[in-house]
Amino acid sequence: MPLSSLKDLKILVVDDDPSTRLALRAVLRKQGYQVVEADNGQAGVDAVQAQRPHLVLMDVVMPVLDGYSACAQMRLLTGDESLPIVMLTAADDMG
Repeated sequence: MPLSSLKDLKILVVDDDPSTRLALRAVLRKQGYQVVEADNGQAGVDAVQAQRPHLVLMDVVMPVLDGYSACAQMRLLTGDESLPIVMLTAADDMG
């Protein structure tokens, strides 16, 4: 989908922590991006289907559906690997 300006770029922020969503929303909107939010992995998957964002910023550890499972479901929904998904975490050890 071609973009004519930053105002056309829609970013989905998926995080169960309200303060993290607030901080990301403030920074991204200040830069002119459209921001859509979801508070868990399943809500993020639903938002990808309904909103068709251009980029997803997603927490790894969340209730309902973790970031890894949500990422896999988002890939199935889009049918390809073209949607950029950036995984975020505050965890010290990823495994």
